[in-house]
Amino acid sequence: MTNIKIQRSYKLIHIEGTQSQKTLFFDVSDGTMDAPMPGQFFMLEYNGGQKPFSFSHYDGQTLGITIQARGECTKTMLSGYVGDWYGITGPLGRGFALDGHDYLLVGGGVGTAPLYYLMTYMLAHGSKVRALFGARTAELLEWTKPLSDHIEYYTDDGTMGIHGFVTQDLCRILTEGHYDRCAICGPEKMMAIAANETVKSGVTVKTEISMERYMKCGLGLCGSCVLDDMGDRVCTEGPVFDMDRLQANPEFGHYHRNPYGQKENL
Repeated sequence: MTNIKIQRSYKLIHIEGTQSQKTLFFDVSDGTMDAPMPGQFFMLEYNGGQKPFSFSHYDGQTLGITIQARGECTKTMLSGYVGDWYGITGPLGRGFALDGHDYLLVGGGVGTAPLYYLMTYMLAHGSKVRALFGARTAELLEWTKPLSDHIEYYTDDGTMGIHGFVTQDLCRILTEGHYDRCAICGPEKMMAIAANETVKSGVTVKTEISMERYMKCGLGLCGSCVLDDMGDRVCTEGPVFDMDRLQANPEFGHYHRNPYGQKENL
């Protein structure tokens, strides 16, 4: 029987990062939270705001959620102080497949967060992992340094790693490697390019993409995150989807729907 997900309160015990992006660490040692799997997400509530977030750290005692300040809700989440209590519902949704032995991860911006934990998890379970992480500037990638031996960095401004986009070498890297799993997460236009590069490479590799859509409940009730034509809810059938399914969808890489259900081009 599926566990009923209800919001519980957890204490913020540590904050790392900069003004534009921080990781919030919560004490989850009381045993009330199910162990999350890589790629799942949580509904986070604080001071009247609620939004879904993937997680970047988990060790059974603490949960880390990396948040980039992009709008009013994310700024609200980042305005808390150590000792504050946040409402957390989850873990929710479908995560990444964990049956691979040689992983290639492609992450852009704060989309590196769920891939970072996937990398942590798969390395601990004996898999090989190579990650390509990109962002606007080095400041947004500094937090991933503990696993930098497995990461190749790309920055728009050239302040870390290769000066350029995270997708620019993907086709070559796929053809030169022997990967059985590829995972992609980041801005949707970047993910669409990465998916096209994967196909262009001609390499057969099982590829999954972590999607982001507007969510009100995160539990599959409201329908606000349903993908056009597919009818799948990102909060329950996703957020991780097989790449082949998304590439056949007219919405992926082209538009999303705002809180009012109106189409907005990406």
